[in-house]
Amino acid sequence: MLWAAMFLFFSCQKEKKSIDQNSSELQSKINLWLDEQNITSNITKRNNIQSLKINLELSKVRFERLGQNEQFLVVPILEEYKKTGKFEKNSIINLLLVIDELGNIKRGNISEFIPESSSRMDKLPSNTFYSLYNNYDLEFDGTFRFLSVTGRWLHQFGMKNGKLSSIGIVKSKIDAPNTVSVSRVNTCTVYWWVTEYFNSDGEIIRVTEQYIGMVCTNDDCADPNNAMLCPDGVGGSGGGTGGESESCCIVDPNAQISVTNGSESEWQCTGEGADPVNGNPTKSCIHKWSFQHNHLLWYSWDFISKTFADFEKISGDWYFKSAPTFQGVTTSGQLPACVSSTCTSTSANISLGTNRRSGTLFLTYTIETKVTCFSWSQPRYDVSTVEATLIPPA
Repeated sequence: MLWAAMFLFFSCQKEKKSIDQNSSELQSKINLWLDEQNITSNITKRNNIQSLKINLELSKVRFERLGQNEQFLVVPILEEYKKTGKFEKNSIINLLLVIDELGNIKRGNISEFIPESSSRMDKLPSNTFYSLYNNYDLEFDGTFRFLSVTGRWLHQFGMKNGKLSSIGIVKSKIDAPNTVSVSRVNTCTVYWWVTEYFNSDGEIIRVTEQYIGMVCTNDDCADPNNAMLCPDGVGGSGGGTGGESESCCIVDPNAQISVTNGSESEWQCTGEGADPVNGNPTKSCIHKWSFQHNHLLWYSWDFISKTFADFEKISGDWYFKSAPTFQGVTTSGQLPACVSSTCTSTSANISLGTNRRSGTLFLTYTIETKVTCFSWSQPRYDVSTVEATLIPPA
């Protein structure tokens, strides 16, 4: 799961096409990839994939940017496919594939968008998924529900006022409810949508659990409705263990870290003293500058540089006594538990103006990002340079 491209600076991108969308090559690649996902022994799930293949509107595919080396291939799915499971009547369904710069399909799932009851939509606008995953506001509200290509429910995002407002995942637990016959020896797996709602500051304000079904035997998984709950593994058992996807604190493999240049800075100073030679007032200060802001889902964190400086007051104005000293980089905010993001300064050069009333910090740094809960995720390294003007505090 997480992404191959992180820490990217994007403006709204035009759709990018690396494959001829009308070519037989495209259809062949999609069908081949779907066949590779068809490893389950559950006949309903196998039929779901076959139904998906024949209900793709390949004449209406479009491409959207995802990351630096990846893009979305969005393939509309015909209404007929909704007969395979519990899809909302007014929902919009697409096959959402991620392809690399060579046109190879890396991963994919089914996206079901359920618009707010007051909204009428027959298709999603261009660049919807690019905006969703790169932290841009949408122009509509509703719920994005994601399923595996076999039709299994995975997770969902709630959008309110065009922004991400909730995230839900399917959770299961082994149980023996009162509704199960005493004569039945199988334990059952109960499934719930567990949804966390959060405010604009990323604080969780409410958690809900909605019962969505129960599976007790392999025969139960043959029911098309239950197939949306049963694991995708070869065994297809109702126990809730076979074929479970990797668990991670980031529920969606397409989630991107959006990055913006920081601007907040402040001086933190000690009490004033006096120069022993000329008697001028003096003080020592630490300059803290949030030079990069990072955002992922509802998580956000900043990288902050620290620079030390001595000042003296001459004729009512503060001047640098000497060139400031760079002291390093710290991190502020909240990172997901499964994500490691560290900043290392590779060079920090500070120049002082001839009048000692201003200085400039040139900082070159490297960001190392790791997603620790996925064995296939490779560390990413990004090198950047930023510049800050240092003005003595009042």
